[in-house]
Amino acid sequence: MSIPLLATRDDCPLTDNFVQTSLTVFQLSILTLILGLTAEVALSGIISTVCFILKKGINQSWRLASLITFFNVWCIAYMCCFFANSFLVKETCDSGTFATNLASHFFYNAFDAFLLYKAYATSGGNETVFYACVLLLVHRIAWSGADLFHVAASWDADKRTCQSVANQVTGIGYNAADIAIDLFSTIVSIGSNWKLMGTSYGKMVEVIAYENILRSVVVLSITSYGIYVSATSTDLYTILISFCVQNYVYTRCVNAEMEERHLGHTQATNGNQYKSVVKQAEVGSKSGRSFVTDGRSIGVQSGVV
Repeated sequence: MSIPLLATRDDCPLTDNFVQTSLTVFQLSILTLILGLTAEVALSGIISTVCFILKKGINQSWRLASLITFFNVWCIAYMCCFFANSFLVKETCDSGTFATNLASHFFYNAFDAFLLYKAYATSGGNETVFYACVLLLVHRIAWSGADLFHVAASWDADKRTCQSVANQVTGIGYNAADIAIDLFSTIVSIGSNWKLMGTSYGKMVEVIAYENILRSVVVLSITSYGIYVSATSTDLYTILISFCVQNYVYTRCVNAEMEERHLGHTQATNGNQYKSVVKQAEVGSKSGRSFVTDGRSIGVQSGVV
């Protein structure tokens, strides 16, 4: 969902021409900090994904890795545009507003695509879930296109600020589409992963199932809260901070997927190494003999002096 633009000023903020807005320096600092942390998570996610692919090679995970990388690239672009809005001038008001809106829709559509991909994957490739995912994503993209077509900006000469003029119809449309995707993903995730609880698949599978359910519930909750704040609050800082936190949570949720795969790959590698050592020890104990020297037990293979 698109967010209101940060306050802007005509000249360099380091000069005396800085225009004071409803946001204090401390509030701007907090917002900038969250933007930076979000971009850092996205950049780390890109590096982590590349390293994972280099280790594992191109396998069945390439689709998810590509989707996560696409999301992270647009996350960084969105955070940069968000921050750059503080420095828009009259000449760049329209183009800056459009660029931010474009980046925001790519960011949120990529996130929705990730949720739907996970929903389809956890359903075991269910055909009905697949067509529902395609329909929901196309519906969301259509609202994004409509919103970009109606995006507008207004320059306030008195306050010397660039204000985004939101379209109420498209705003309701893409917010409703986001909620529908979050709700659908949560229902599918709970329904699919709940079957794994208490099964013989092992503790690791059960933990992953819990994580999938928790992620879906967290996303649905944070999205609902963000919409509630934007609809009821009149305080600019409260609205902006809720959206910044929401974007940070989204970025964390997406990149947690690759962290889980890294952890699983590491545990599998360590487990295989442990099994290999145990197997070698068993072979050695069968083909050798044990004797005690200076209080120590030493295994000697047959034929070895």
